[in-house]
Amino acid sequence: MDNDSSQNDFLSDQDPSFEESYDLISVPKEHLDIVFSQKSFIKHLDFSTLKEQADQGEAEAQFRVAECYRNGENIQRSYPSAILYYKLAADQGHRYAQYFLADLYDYGLGVKQDFVQALYYYKLAAEKNCPESLAKLGKFYYEGKGGVERSPEKAIDYYQTAEHLGSIAALDYLADAYEQGIGVEKSEERAWYYREKKFQCVKMQADEGDACAQALLGSYYQKGNGVEKSMESAVHYYQLSADQNYSKGLFKLGECYAEGRGVQRSSEKTIHYYSLAADQGYPLAQAMLAKYLLENKINEEQAVHYLKLIVQNRQCYFWLLASCEYNLAKCFEKGTGIRQSAKNALYYYTISAENGQKLAQKRLGDAYWKGELGLKKSPERAVEYYLLAGNQGCSCSLEIIGDCYALGKVVKQSYEKAFYYYKLAAEIDIKKGHGASIYVLARCFEYGVGTEKSLEKALQYYRFAGENGFSRGYYKLWRLYKEMGGEENARKAAAYFNLAVKGNDPYALYELQGGVCDLIDFII
Repeated sequence: MDNDSSQNDFLSDQDPSFEESYDLISVPKEHLDIVFSQKSFIKHLDFSTLKEQADQGEAEAQFRVAECYRNGENIQRSYPSAILYYKLAADQGHRYAQYFLADLYDYGLGVKQDFVQALYYYKLAAEKNCPESLAKLGKFYYEGKGGVERSPEKAIDYYQTAEHLGSIAALDYLADAYEQGIGVEKSEERAWYYREKKFQCVKMQADEGDACAQALLGSYYQKGNGVEKSMESAVHYYQLSADQNYSKGLFKLGECYAEGRGVQRSSEKTIHYYSLAADQGYPLAQAMLAKYLLENKINEEQAVHYLKLIVQNRQCYFWLLASCEYNLAKCFEKGTGIRQSAKNALYYYTISAENGQKLAQKRLGDAYWKGELGLKKSPERAVEYYLLAGNQGCSCSLEIIGDCYALGKVVKQSYEKAFYYYKLAAEIDIKKGHGASIYVLARCFEYGVGTEKSLEKALQYYRFAGENGFSRGYYKLWRLYKEMGGEENARKAAAYFNLAVKGNDPYALYELQGGVCDLIDFII
């Protein structure tokens, strides 16, 4: 069973930099060298004059030009151009240029994600007491990213310094630390204090009419972040933001109508609000609109149009770009909304895989294994792609690699290595709620494949498999408990057989219909 391919290929959560971007522009003005408002600045200085000053080497002008390119203010959005001018200003010591440049590397926006480069520029800005860079630097030490040794204690020091200087992001990071008890003594009270403090900062600006803050506040009400959950309040603030034609507010409101959260589900309104955000060039809205149109088979040609926009413009995070490349490849492969073309499908699968999309890597692995998409069969190349996908958490790829080791296909037979990959796949699927690979791991414990036999662990993982939607696990529990004998085990067997039947497991249905189940009285 291809568990990963059944997953949504787009992340339905909000743009991962939404809160971070808000945090930066929301730093109290007394802590800033500059006022972050391109619109008010451009009123007094048109872009061409500003760019001329930037090209003459003025660091502040270079930073402003970078901001214009990043935000699409008075010029077409271009992240590569933004990176160019941020770097020019950063090399002259402009701390906020250094911060934004680090941010682009951190999230892979307009450039391949590079934590080492992000850390380098965060450090430069942090040395100049840039509040948000201090917070992000702390985050790197908290997670051990970018090549630094993990140090929660050092992270807390950075968070506290950043929070003192006015960093709103640091409030979230401190809340997480106290909630998890990492680097500080665990305290739900302190965690809530910091979340509520951030909520109040955002609410003040939202109630003053800031559209960005309104959209963010809506997400806080939706998630219960620093305030009691309230979809009614979430929708209220999303609507306020949308009424100002703010792209993220429009997108979040469309998402509510798509999922029926706080409002009655409405396909018409979903498409309406997604389209308004998409037509402003908001890539996540374009991607989610394409997803919605494809899933509901409403306008597949229009969906392909938005996927092409994202892929051709490349003005988005690499994770989103790679997802859209993958989905465009699927459209070409199946002829969905566009003329079928195995050649074009292969092209987009390949560049998506190069950009790190694990499902594209998995699909290329399948194509090489079976000789599809015009490729010659090559099990060796297939395993290479399966390994790439597996290293990124594609459980079914890990399971396939396990099969290769178990059967001695392509690689030298090794039951121990087979068990290793099966276990990795199962650990991923337990978190995701998929049962197929968990079932395979249970069989390893039952029969001693690559590990010692353990009936106790076999029973445990068969149960996990059933609970995660793979009803064969329940069927195996019926068989095992039945074989163990005894009245108590007979009751357990009957209960699990009932669950297997409810889960439409074909083996259980065969037993039931064949009249060979001697525990039928227990399941009525």
